[in-house]
Amino acid sequence: MFLKYLIIENTNGLVRRIDFHQGLNLIVDETPSGNEETGNNVGKTTVLRLIDFCFGMDGSKIYSATEGTKVINEDVKNFLINTEVMITLCLTDGFSANAKDVIVRRNFLSGKRNLMEINGQKVDKKSFETELQKALWNVETSKPSFRQIISHNFRYDEERLTQTLRTLNRYTSDVEYETLHLYLFGCNFDDGDRRQELDKKLKTDYKYKRRLEKTASKSALRSKLAIVEGEIDELNKKKEELHLNPDFENDLEQLNKVKGSLSELAVKQSSLQLRHTLIEEAVEELNSQKSDVDTKQLELIYRQASAMIGQLQHTFEELVSYHNEMLSRKAAFVSAELPQIRDAISACNAEIASLRVKERMLAERLQQSASVEALDELVAQLNLKYQEKGSLEQRIAQIEEVEKAISLNEEILKDIDSGLFSQSKQDLIQKQLDKFNHYYSAVSKRLYDESYAIEFSLVKNREGKSCYKFAPFATDNFSTGKKQGEITCFDMAYIMFADDEQIPCLHFILNDRKELVHDNQLLQIGALASEHIEIQYVASILRDKLPAELNQEQNIVLKLSQHSKLFRIEE
Repeated sequence: MFLKYLIIENTNGLVRRIDFHQGLNLIVDETPSGNEETGNNVGKTTVLRLIDFCFGMDGSKIYSATEGTKVINEDVKNFLINTEVMITLCLTDGFSANAKDVIVRRNFLSGKRNLMEINGQKVDKKSFETELQKALWNVETSKPSFRQIISHNFRYDEERLTQTLRTLNRYTSDVEYETLHLYLFGCNFDDGDRRQELDKKLKTDYKYKRRLEKTASKSALRSKLAIVEGEIDELNKKKEELHLNPDFENDLEQLNKVKGSLSELAVKQSSLQLRHTLIEEAVEELNSQKSDVDTKQLELIYRQASAMIGQLQHTFEELVSYHNEMLSRKAAFVSAELPQIRDAISACNAEIASLRVKERMLAERLQQSASVEALDELVAQLNLKYQEKGSLEQRIAQIEEVEKAISLNEEILKDIDSGLFSQSKQDLIQKQLDKFNHYYSAVSKRLYDESYAIEFSLVKNREGKSCYKFAPFATDNFSTGKKQGEITCFDMAYIMFADDEQIPCLHFILNDRKELVHDNQLLQIGALASEHIEIQYVASILRDKLPAELNQEQNIVLKLSQHSKLFRIEE
C-alpha cells in the first residue's frame, strides 16, 4: 500500500492537503541558510507523525515531546482539540485508475466525540489496528502485532533513526523481536504466538515465585513448618496432661449456685436483722412514752379545775393509768413478731453455715484440678500455632503450585523450541536471509559501494532461554549519516524482498532528518525510489541541504517555513 493523500481540516475548513506520488516525496522547509530563523518546529516531522497517527499511534505524540521531560505544545494541542481537527489519510495499492483505496479518518477528541473510521465504518480503539490490517492486507496477525510489523516503515524518532532492526521500544524482549524478525523474513513459525505467551507467563511466574520467596525460601518455610508442628505436638501433650475433674463443670456450676444462695441468704439475713432492730427500737420508744409526772402537783391542778367547772367524770390518776396501759398494750403488739424473726434469723444463720461448708468443699475440689484459665491459655496458644501452620502451608502450596506451572510451561516451551531451534529451522532462516541479503547488498553496493547483510545467531537471553537474534553484519562503526543510509538500504531492500516472497508490507518509507545523509547517497536514494515503482520514499529535509538534482518541484509534496507552518496557526 502507498500513500495517496493526507488532509488536515477543522471546523473552519481545509487546513492542508498533501498529495503523494510514486517515487520520491520530499517535505521541505524553505528557510534560507544563514538566516536567523531556522527550519525547526515548522511541522516537517509532524507530517510523518500524522501518517503514523492514522495507523494507530497515540494522538498525544503530535503535540508532546518524545524525548526527555515531556513537554506539551499547548498551542498545537488547543488547536487540534478546540477546532476539532480531522485527519484523513488515503492509502492505495497503486496509482492506476482502478486502484483499491483505503481511507482512514481520525480526530483528537475524547470519549464519545472521538472518531476512528476505516472506509466510512466507525471502529473502536481496541480493534482499530486489527481492522486496518485486514483492510490493507486481508490478513490478521496477533504475534507479531500489526504495529510491530510496520514499525520499520516509520523512521522519525531517535530509536528508529539509529536502529536498523530493533525498531520497537526499549522494553521489548528478545523473544518479541525474535517473533517479529522471523515473520519479516518469511520464516513462518506456527507456534510463535504460543511461545511469546508462554515466555510472558514464565516471566510472570518467576517474578511471582521470587516475591513468594522474598523473605524465606521454600526450604526455609518447610523447616519453619516442621518447628511449628513440633510446637503444636508439645502443646497438645500439655493439654492432655492437665488433671481435669470429670465433674469439673458440674462442681463449678454447683459452686456458682452455692455462691448465689449465700448471696441471697446474706440479703435475707440483713433484712431480718434490720426488721428485728426496728421493732426493738419501736418498743423502747413506746415504753419511754409512759407517764411518770408528779401526780400530787397535777392533782392540785385537777381539783382547782373541778371547782371552777364542776365535778369531772374521771380522776387524773385514772387518765394516767389509762395512758400507760395503752402504751403497754401497743408495745406488746409490736414486740409479738420478735420471736418469729429471731427464729428466722437463726434458721438463716444455720443455712448460711451449711452452705459455707459446701462452698469450701467445692472450692477445694476445683483447686485440685486445672483451672479453666490454664486450659484457655493452652487452647489460645494452639490456635495461634495452627494459624501460623496454615499460613506456612499456604505459602509452600503457592510456591509449589507456581513451580508446577513453571515446570509444565517449560516442558511445553522445550517441545516448541525443539522445532524452532532444529537444524532444519536454522537452515530455513539462513535460506531466507540469503534471499533478503541479495537485495540488501545490491542496494548498499549502489549507495556506498559496500555489501551489507543481516545475520542471525542462536543466543541465550537474560532469562537463560535460547532465542534467535538478528543483526546487521557491519565491518565498521557508522557515522550518524551513514547509519541512516544503511537503514534506508534495509527498508528499500525489504520492500523488494517482501514482494518477491509475497509477504504483506507497506510500500512507503517515512524518513526524517535526511540532511545528515551525504548528497551522493541522497541522489542514489532518489534514483532508486524513481526506478522501483514498488517503493515510495517520503522524507523531510531542509531545502538548502538538497542536492540540486533533487531540488525539483516534482519531488516536493509540501513546503513549510517559519511563516507557513503545517497547521497555519500563526497565519
